Amino acid sequence: MTARSYIDDFTTLPQMLEHTLRTKPDAEGYRYFDYDKEKWISVSWREFGERVMRWRKALHRLGLKRGDRVAMLLINSLDALTFDQAALANALTPVPLHAIDTPESAAYIMSDSGCRFLVTTAKARWNAIFNSDTPVPTLEQVVFTAEEEEGTSGDIRYCGAQKFLATGDEVNESDLPPGPQAESLAAIVYTSGTTGRPKGVMLTHRAVVSNVQDIAKTVILEEGDIFLSYLPLSHTFERTVTYYNCVAQATPLAFSRGVMQLADDFKSIRPTHMCTVPRVLEQFYAKLQTGYAKMSSSERFLIEAVVAAGWRRFCRDNGLPQEADGVPALDPLLLSLYRTRVADPVKELFGGRIKYIISGGAALNISVAKFYCGLGLNIRQAYGLTEYSPVISICREIGNHPSTVGEPV
Repeated sequence: MTARSYIDDFTTLPQMLEHTLRTKPDAEGYRYFDYDKEKWISVSWREFGERVMRWRKALHRLGLKRGDRVAMLLINSLDALTFDQAALANALTPVPLHAIDTPESAAYIMSDSGCRFLVTTAKARWNAIFNSDTPVPTLEQVVFTAEEEEGTSGDIRYCGAQKFLATGDEVNESDLPPGPQAESLAAIVYTSGTTGRPKGVMLTHRAVVSNVQDIAKTVILEEGDIFLSYLPLSHTFERTVTYYNCVAQATPLAFSRGVMQLADDFKSIRPTHMCTVPRVLEQFYAKLQTGYAKMSSSERFLIEAVVAAGWRRFCRDNGLPQEADGVPALDPLLLSLYRTRVADPVKELFGGRIKYIISGGAALNISVAKFYCGLGLNIRQAYGLTEYSPVISICREIGNHPSTVGEPV
């Protein structure tokens, strides 16, 4: 049983960042790619905390009250996390919008939840929402992170982030509102359900924090680890397992530039952990198989033999039934002579430092799982529901059975 830690004492999400700011202010918190400078930029927890404080002051200056709904339509970015943390600390209720949603869907979600505020990238995105068929009568202010346009759309004001943040520069920290309670809403996350319009799932701080506490006991992060984030933060899987878990454990998080550049990001970031969906693992697997098909029959036979031997070792280590294919007596020889030669190129596709990958959202093909696990790239499947915030079960490091979704958290 995992020993109790400081994470178990948290009751709200802002307490996680407060603890990390106190204990590791100068450690790396986030890493992102700056397209203007054409290089990766590192941000310390202290710098992140200062950004959050500016947003807190501006949101307070706007007159937003406890529980008010505030929407964000942003890709995975430092801006998205800064806004989220500021909203949470001011006891507001974030409403994350899905970046690939239609303008009509975004307008519906803001209208249904009663949003007073929206942060998005540019005026073009806002115009598409404003001109959709669904009005958002509660919306008062829109802020753009990528441009400094200023004006109004009907009665709704809009401006760039720098102008908006400057409105809070004279606000004293002592004037900021008290933080949320355990039963305060931490988010309203819209999920499609099975029929009709999207449904808003109302998640409290207690619910999300409880899930982070459970995750931290099985997704244990250490000094030198770094998470890579590419799944949408508007979904609770990435939001809780990657984002909030990293804040709680003071582990740096790097933002991928997107699925199309994921392979390059692996090489640049060299992550130790990531969350994914099976499709991405299967795409990398298919690319490898295409390469293997061009090899000689003897090379392909060697790769298959090493994978089979590695899978049998994985089964022994995790208490799983062993398959009787191949020649198990030759496994030690195969693995000692050839495993590195076969496994290292596969591991290098993911940066070469991956400890394990957490896969969710759908079932992973067992042949794909056997391939990766057999070469030492451990895949741990998880299952959850948005309403559970979200992880219900996850395969553990020991006793990992890739054709299951593991044990309940």
